[in-house]
Amino acid sequence: MILPVYRFAQAFLRVCLFFLGPVRNIGIENIPKTGPTIIVANHCSYLDPPVVGAYPKRPMRCMAKKELFKYWPGGWVLRAIGVFPVDREGSPRTALKTALDVLNTGQMLLMFPEGHRGYGPLQPAQPGVALLARKTNATIQPVLLRGTNGCLSRANPGVHRNRITAIYGQPFKLPETDGPGDLRADAQIVMDAIAALDASDGQAES
Repeated sequence: MILPVYRFAQAFLRVCLFFLGPVRNIGIENIPKTGPTIIVANHCSYLDPPVVGAYPKRPMRCMAKKELFKYWPGGWVLRAIGVFPVDREGSPRTALKTALDVLNTGQMLLMFPEGHRGYGPLQPAQPGVALLARKTNATIQPVLLRGTNGCLSRANPGVHRNRITAIYGQPFKLPETDGPGDLRADAQIVMDAIAALDASDGQAES
């Protein structure tokens, strides 16, 4: 990650989102300031990564499908801002190793546990988020996104202006276990934490 490029990208995204939004961030101060942290959010639009990435002061890394890295300068920009590729059709080992390195060095990682975009109720989480949290003892920061699918989605072709809200809940760690634990059950804990934010009014706004 090249920090000046990352900060410039954040500023650029905030300008773009201002015209698409407005974007309301609730509880963003809950993000841990240090230590390995996995930001987990629901996924319903291509706009979700920019919305979560544009505002926190603490830099974050995330993965994206390898096809986005094929062409210059797009691939260079993605790598410069901390995005790394994942082969969704082949082995995820390289991406998993990178994600482990990110967390083991105390950085912050953005993940969408559902694994794909959805347009209705939250889908079950993939076990990868629980595996990473267990192996690194990372803190989990749940985020609920509202309104991004109204701006940009397959179900709503084109780009539209729509109010966007990102609600940041209280960070937590998975409960301790004597063994490796049940990754599916752990992943459900993560999704339950995101779903619980759907009832939040979000009185504190940043």
